[in-house]
This record gives sequence, structure tokens and C-alpha cells, in this order.
Amino acid sequence: LLFGADYSDSSTQSFRPVTNSAPAPLIPWNPDLATYSFPMDVTKLGTRTLGVNKSVYAQLTANFLNDRILASVAQRKNYFDLETQTVDTKTVTSVTKNDTPLFGTYSLLFKATPTFSLYATKAKYQEPARTANLYRDLPAGDPRLLEMITVQPTTDMTEFGLKGTFLDDKFAFTVARYKTDNTGSTGYTLLPTVIVDGIIVHASVGYENVSATEGWEFEVFGKLSERLTLMAGGGIQDGNATGPDQPDAAGETRVLTFNNDPGDALFARLKYTFGPSPEEGLALVAGIKTYFKGWTYSYGSTPYFTGSQSYSSTESVVDMGLSYGLEEGKYRIGLDVTNAFHPDASVHTFGGQSTESGRLVFLTFDANF
Repeated sequence: LLFGADYSDSSTQSFRPVTNSAPAPLIPWNPDLATYSFPMDVTKLGTRTLGVNKSVYAQLTANFLNDRILASVAQRKNYFDLETQTVDTKTVTSVTKNDTPLFGTYSLLFKATPTFSLYATKAKYQEPARTANLYRDLPAGDPRLLEMITVQPTTDMTEFGLKGTFLDDKFAFTVARYKTDNTGSTGYTLLPTVIVDGIIVHASVGYENVSATEGWEFEVFGKLSERLTLMAGGGIQDGNATGPDQPDAAGETRVLTFNNDPGDALFARLKYTFGPSPEEGLALVAGIKTYFKGWTYSYGSTPYFTGSQSYSSTESVVDMGLSYGLEEGKYRIGLDVTNAFHPDASVHTFGGQSTESGRLVFLTFDANF
């Protein structure tokens, strides 16, 4: 039996465009552009969010049939305090205090043979409630600026799979099937463009987003020789997100649907050590990740986004690194390069989102005490 508690506090600042202050020509949507934005003069508004998160939990674990069955039940309750204020004047704009019901995590593992095990996990988690403006980028004085939307993100996850070892325990593997349901996140979609006092306004309306992700993933790790180790794996993932029907400014009903396969990928990573042990001396690492993507967006009843648009592309990125360990790995200095052959971020999704950042170089130093 295990008891525990967590405490954390945070402070975040955000700035975003809040008004279009200059006339701009209407621009039709071009799906071939890597990014898309409306030309505008932007006034920025700063918001600071102060948060305190507390939780208590208990976990009970039991073994049966000579340790062939391992069962675990855990319960957690969260308490959230949030305060939102303006950055410039520190004026408090909202205060939220809430807690969640007891959420459980349930796990079961069955050791079918000395080298293979079956497992299943069920878990649920809830984040603090959030309040945000229902409408964005409206002109000053619009009464809809006072309308708010409150959501509470909740995640419900189920996973089951097989794990074990082979080749005299030189290799370990995992194969898993999972599904994640998410509710309570906030999304925004454009309203029809209007002209107010000669200014073109590109406002948007918020909705509570409902999404689901499911798929398969596998991973294998082991030694190819005394100096060479391999880690490889991949995943097949399907997802969808749907916002509820929204009446726009003209009273028309709009529907937003998003389907994607963002997690389809394969990866492999090799590590070769030159020293007297894997922890000491020079080590070289090289890896490759390949993403297989297909995105479909469907929008209705807007001047720009009508119908659907599909994106499909495949992208491979290479990571490399070298490190040197001292005193049996107690100290290690390393140089790592991620996405080595792409200096710029890869952009394949709507709105210019990036799957991989551009080339990054890290100098690291690790010490174990």
C-alpha cells in the first residue's frame, strides 16, 4: 500500500493578437502555402496565469498465483487554484478554485511464461477548469467581448499489450494497443469576415473540442554485440476531432471536423561504444525517424474554408550525437544534433504547424551523485 501527495505552482505569460486595426484586402485561402495569415496591424494584450495544483493519491498492489498475476489499483484527487491577471497592471480578471472527483488507474499484468507477459491499463485524468473568451479578435465595443466559455480538459485512456524478452534475454520488446478520449479543450474557428468602420475584422468563435486517438505501437531494444545496441519501433495512429455546430454571425450553422494520422512513424537508433564499458569512454549515436502523415480538414459555411482539404506527405529526420563518459559513467559530456539535415522546421500541416523543429544542437553534461 502506497500513499502520497503532490504540490506544484506555476506562472505563465501569454501574448496574442487581439484586434485588426487597419483595412486589409480579402485574401482567398491558398492550401499550397506553408503558413497562412491575414495582413494586419496587431495590438498585443498580455495575460499572466498563476496556478497552484495539489493532489493526494493512494495505490494498492497485490500478487497472486506465485507472482504470475500482478494487480494494481490507484486513486487520485486533484485540487486546482487559478488566478488570471493582466501583465501591465496586474489587475485580477478571474479566480477559479475547484477539485476533481476521485480518478482511478487500474492495471493488471499476467506472466504467461517466464519471458512473455500480457498487461492492461485503464486511467482517467482531469485538468483545471479554464475560462476563455468565447469570441476572439472582435473590434472594441462589441458586446460579444464579454461572453465567456468554460471547459475542463479530461483524458480517458485504455491500453493493453504484450511485452517480453527473446534470444536469451538479449532483446526486450513491447507491443501495445491504446485509445485516448479527450474532452474539454478549447478550439477556435473563423467567422465570416465583416467590415466595421472601414476595418476588416477576422473574428473567431470558440467551441469545446472533443477528440479521440487510437492506434498500435511497438518497440524493441537489445544488444547486437558487446559494443553495439539497437532501439527500434514505430506506431500506427488514427485520430479525429469534432467541434459542435456553431451559429455564425449570419445565423448559419457551421461544422468543423478534423481527421488525421499524425502518429504513423518508424524509428531506429544505434549506439556504438569504444570504451572499456558502455558507460565509460567514447560513444557514438545515430538515429532516423520517418513520419507518414495524412491530414483531412473539413470546414463548412465560411468564406475561406468550404469543403475539405487533404495533406499527405512523408518525412525522414536524422539525429546524431557523441559523448564521453568518465569514472564508469559518473560523469558524461555530450554533443547531440537533432534533425541534422534540415536547418528549418518542417511544415506539413494546416496553419504552418511543425512536426519536427529545425536543426538543433545540444551540448550536455551529466553527473551522477
